[in-house]
Amino acid sequence: MAGSINSFAVASWLAISERCKPISFTKPQQIAYWSEKAKDNEIIKEYLGTNALYRYFPPAPGSRLDEGFNGPNFIRKIEKPKTSIGVTDIIEVSRYVPISWKDYHICTFRNNLNKIGGTISSPKEPWSIITVREGNVLFLEVVDNPDKQSYNDAAFLSYQGSKFESICTGRQLVDLNESFVSVVRYRLGAMKLLMAAEIDCTRTTDPSPFSDHIFQGRESAISNPRIENYVELKTQVKRDDNYRGNMAQKMPKWWLQSFIAGVPVITVGVRNPNGSLSGTEDFDVQNLPLVSKREGCGFDGWRTLRFIEAVLTWMYDKAAELGGEGERVDQGPKTQTEWVEKEQGRVSVKREREKCSNDDDEEENRRYQRIRGSKTKMYEAVRFDYLPNLMEIRASIVEETANEKNGSSSSNEKGPEKVTRINEREGQKVEVPTKSYAMAENVRESIATAARYRDGGRAGRGKR
Repeated sequence: MAGSINSFAVASWLAISERCKPISFTKPQQIAYWSEKAKDNEIIKEYLGTNALYRYFPPAPGSRLDEGFNGPNFIRKIEKPKTSIGVTDIIEVSRYVPISWKDYHICTFRNNLNKIGGTISSPKEPWSIITVREGNVLFLEVVDNPDKQSYNDAAFLSYQGSKFESICTGRQLVDLNESFVSVVRYRLGAMKLLMAAEIDCTRTTDPSPFSDHIFQGRESAISNPRIENYVELKTQVKRDDNYRGNMAQKMPKWWLQSFIAGVPVITVGVRNPNGSLSGTEDFDVQNLPLVSKREGCGFDGWRTLRFIEAVLTWMYDKAAELGGEGERVDQGPKTQTEWVEKEQGRVSVKREREKCSNDDDEEENRRYQRIRGSKTKMYEAVRFDYLPNLMEIRASIVEETANEKNGSSSSNEKGPEKVTRINEREGQKVEVPTKSYAMAENVRESIATAARYRDGGRAGRGKR
């Protein structure tokens, strides 16, 4: 057993029957957003800007999703600089919206939570996350895993999904560099999260006073984006009458992706094998477990949320024990650790620069060996509502305990100095803690250092 490994036993956790009980999950609240567009081969971010958020318009049946892949209207992704650290984009939000970092445990893009939650249904699917703990906050950086399997026409099928998004928002270009990102906060169990997620479009009809940007005669920008109007767009091929059953198999991932971001509706474009659009179908995100069960593919959303909370808590505590200077967390049978080779289905964290003793590994292994779980209780698929009243407090991540681990006390610590900045879009003065700038630099440096030691992985730029 390698001394540098600390593992979370997935199979042992899943064997505990109580895990399918509901967990506290407050409804996500949007606190900021930004737009991204390409200019001169560079991604330009506009914080509190909405010029990359477009209205949804029902697409016409028969629209071609397969056309333009090799044409001039398809703008592929710009290569991301190796020095780019995605999670620091969220920290930059504090330049425009005051953020009290002591109120959060986790700061991440949604992509990382999708990976963790997907482990239940796809335990052999590999993924990697780089973690850095700065003060009370654990920052998670998205990493592309080179071991992830792909297929020959993956790029073309992905293009059809992007083309569907462009058609639904009245755009002629299919630009993979254009995105609108919503920043939300919520509480999952005892973990308080600040999360950023890409949004496909919105159903609001509110025109923007800031922009006269028009595509095909349609005003595109939105002045007051509201989370309850956001829409997630998906596509599903219809090869036979069983296409709904095939679609139901994807619903656990669709539900998680939208539910944790507060997106209420998923619009699915049903396409024929020849690339033409057959029609669309709307789904209430909170009803997806019921829809999926009717198609014979029921899933337990509470179990997924509890699993995410358990892994995040484990990451948070391990980062504190290991110093939090930049660790890589790996999942999957191809993870290069002795434990994972012996027993698949473990999530492991590997120190990249410094060996640690195996005492913790032995103790943790013995603890999980004592678990004797029974078969998971049968669950009943129900409409999922956010549960703000179920509050579970775990002592290891209570704010006072976290402050003690960092050698400080929240009651005696003076607040950081503040600077006054002008929110250019709103014309409002905003006081911003100067601590946020130092935090961004520290996180960027720690993640970059850890990234130099990872085995071929690089920061990802897929859908976040």
